[in-house]
Amino acid sequence: MFTPILSHTETSYGMLTSPPITTATVLPGDSTTLVQVLETRINDIVEKNPWLGGVLCKNNHGDVIILPGVYKCFQHLPDHNTISYEYDLQTFIRQCSWYAVQTGWTSIDTEEILFRVSLIPDANVLHQHILIVSMNHLLGDGALYYQIYNMINSASEVTQLSPHRPIHLDEQIKVHQGDGVKWFNSWSFMCGIVYTLFFASAAKVTASDVNTNKINAIKKNHTGFVSTNDILTSCFFNSSGCTHGIMPVNLRTRISNDTDMSNNACNCVGVTIHDLDVLQTPLDIREKLQASQLIPTTQKLPSFYKSCCGKLAAVTNWSTFYKKITIGTHETIFHVPIADLTNTPMHSVMIIYNNSKCLSTIRVTRDTFNQRLSDAYNVF
Repeated sequence: MFTPILSHTETSYGMLTSPPITTATVLPGDSTTLVQVLETRINDIVEKNPWLGGVLCKNNHGDVIILPGVYKCFQHLPDHNTISYEYDLQTFIRQCSWYAVQTGWTSIDTEEILFRVSLIPDANVLHQHILIVSMNHLLGDGALYYQIYNMINSASEVTQLSPHRPIHLDEQIKVHQGDGVKWFNSWSFMCGIVYTLFFASAAKVTASDVNTNKINAIKKNHTGFVSTNDILTSCFFNSSGCTHGIMPVNLRTRISNDTDMSNNACNCVGVTIHDLDVLQTPLDIREKLQASQLIPTTQKLPSFYKSCCGKLAAVTNWSTFYKKITIGTHETIFHVPIADLTNTPMHSVMIIYNNSKCLSTIRVTRDTFNQRLSDAYNVF
């Protein structure tokens, strides 16, 4: 059986310690029907993609490999009735995070499962359940996660994805990242992460729906094209009070033309770096995303001091690949990313996501956040 070998980029310290990609979906319906449909569907997905049911280990050359297996990836937990959609969002997210799989760092050479789907009854609402889908980040990125998540939909086709990492993947990512690869793996960047974890002020978590009327008005007043993501990112970066910011970008369509990455199970992500000492307009964000290199050789990276003692903001968009799922005849009520928000190693973070009804944001901010400026933007 083919054994996938992870790329060097995927086994960097940043990737090894990245939290798993996890979401929670609230579904109506009786447990008998949901369990029957979900168990059959998840088993079918894992049967066609056995690397999902595998484990991580090192081979004789020190490479991290995915050893395909037959682990049972679906679990119904009828006695775990401690979570409810009626709880406040931060409590709901924190309690759902208990069912996430482990990080790559703690999964290598262990029996830790890499992909798990849990169905839990809502503690307060009869015939309502929470579906928690969690995937180890070393298996792949957000684009892959939602490819798998969308297969859970009863009307979707279950397809076989290739876990083979293209030989040129590391080199192509470096082309787009330039010296940013060294910066993300530098001691100064790691020091900044550690400094935030231990010495930053307490994080505040807020959530709200996106003001689409305001977004459309901003788009109308721009001469060039700007996306909703550009506007939200600009407003958050400028309000964050941080010194530098980053934003993950899907590189699948940017990797060389001779390789179709659409069905590759891997991490194919780059990052843009922004100097937040300078005002970031939506057009600035758009220009970064349209550049041939995400981090051009001419870009000045954060200094050693700024990396260690500055304040890092991050924006990640989970809405791009999301599709509303239906299990049998039961349609999604609510959908949300799951992460340990209060212990984030970055000063400020915004997650853009689709809650199944509209576009929303979750924002983790600290004492530097300019609430008056954020209110003036009126997009959150």
